Amino acid sequence: MSETAKPRTTGRKDHYLPQGYLRGFIHPERWNMPQPLWRYDVCQKVWKERSPAQVGYRIAMYDPISPHDQRLVADELFENLENNYPPLIRELSETNFKTWRHHFAFLLKFMQMICSRSPLFFEHTESAALDRDTALSLMRVEMLRGPSQLREFDWALRWTDDPNDPCIASEQPFVMEHPTSRDGTAPTSTEAFLVSEKTWLYFPLCWKAVLFGSRAKITDPPTDKFDLRDLHKLRRMYFTKAKNYVVSPSRLDQDGMPAPHT
Repeated sequence: MSETAKPRTTGRKDHYLPQGYLRGFIHPERWNMPQPLWRYDVCQKVWKERSPAQVGYRIAMYDPISPHDQRLVADELFENLENNYPPLIRELSETNFKTWRHHFAFLLKFMQMICSRSPLFFEHTESAALDRDTALSLMRVEMLRGPSQLREFDWALRWTDDPNDPCIASEQPFVMEHPTSRDGTAPTSTEAFLVSEKTWLYFPLCWKAVLFGSRAKITDPPTDKFDLRDLHKLRRMYFTKAKNYVVSPSRLDQDGMPAPHT
C-alpha cells in the first residue's frame, strides 16, 4: 500500500463482535464483575478474565482510506441490530427460546452482520488485492443485499440451562461444518455453502442457545434442549476451529469439557 493510500487512523476500538452480543456469554453469577467473561487464548492455552470491551475488536478496523469517505461505517450501519439484539435474547431466554421463529428474520440479519463485518471477511478481500475502502464497500453491499442465502437453509435451535456446561463462541462465531469428498478433498467454502446438503451452519446466540441450519430438511424438533453429547461435540468443534480465542461464561478444559474447579 502506498504512503498516500494508508487508512486514516482514529485509534478507536472497532468491535467486530458487538459488546451486547458478548454480554450474552457472561455467567449469571459473574454479571457484576469488572471482567466477567472467560476468554481462552488458543496460542497461549490459558484462560483470562476479560470485559466485553476487551474482546472482539481491532483498532480502526472500519476506518476508510479516503479522508472524504462519508459513507456509513459499522457504527451507523449496524446500530439497529446491535441495540435490539440483547433485549431480544433476554426475552427469548426466559422461555427457553420457544418463540424464536417469530424473530427469525431479525436473527438471520444479525448472523449476516456478524459474517460481513468479521476479520475473516476482510482477510478474504485483502487476499484478493482489494484495498480498505473496497472492503468496506463490499461489507455495505453484503448487508444491504440481505441474508437471502441463509433463508435457503432449514433451521433449528438447541438450548441449555447450565452456564457451567454452556454454549460458547469464538472470534468467528458463525461456523460451517462439511464432510470431505470421497477422494479425500474438502469442497471450497462456496461449494459447501451453496450446494451441499451435508453442510451444517452453526451460530451461538448466547451461552444458552445455538441456531443450526442445513440445506437438507431437519427432521428433529425445531426447538429442544441440547443432548449433552451434541453440546460437547459442538464445543470441541469451536475449540478446534478457533484461531485466536473462544469466549465462555465458565472455564473449560482444552477438550471443551467443564473444568473440575468450575
